[in-house]
Parts: sequence; C-alpha cells; structure tokens
Amino acid sequence: MLEKVKTLFKDPVFWDIFGLLTFSFIVVVAVWSLSTEEPFSRPLRTIFLLIGMAGLMIDSQTVWHRFVKKDK
Repeated sequence: MLEKVKTLFKDPVFWDIFGLLTFSFIVVVAVWSLSTEEPFSRPLRTIFLLIGMAGLMIDSQTVWHRFVKKDK
C-alpha cells in the first residue's frame, strides 16, 4: 500500500490533477472574494484570480491531452 502511494507521488500525472484541483480552488476563492468584497484587498484578489486562471488553463490542457485524448 505504501509503495502505491510513493509511486503515485512520483507520477507527474498526479501532480497535474492535483494542480487542476488546486487552481480551481484558487479561482473559486478569488471569484467569491471579488463578488462579496471580502476578505482580501482588491489587488490581491486580482492576483489570485490571474494565478488561478493561468494554472487552471495549463493543468487542464495537460490533463485533457493525457487522459481525454490519450496523447503520449
């Protein structure tokens, strides 16, 4: 079991999926913060949104090509 977990952490695909979820979370937090005017300053919210969108685009493209289109 522990060996499977170690192998999973070494696989770049795991980190692509993890990044996709992480950047999705950042985008959701940024959009929520922008729409409710809480709890971050406006420049920080904008930076969060830009980082989240950039990471989301990059990781989703990687996951799309690796899992959906089955590119090698």
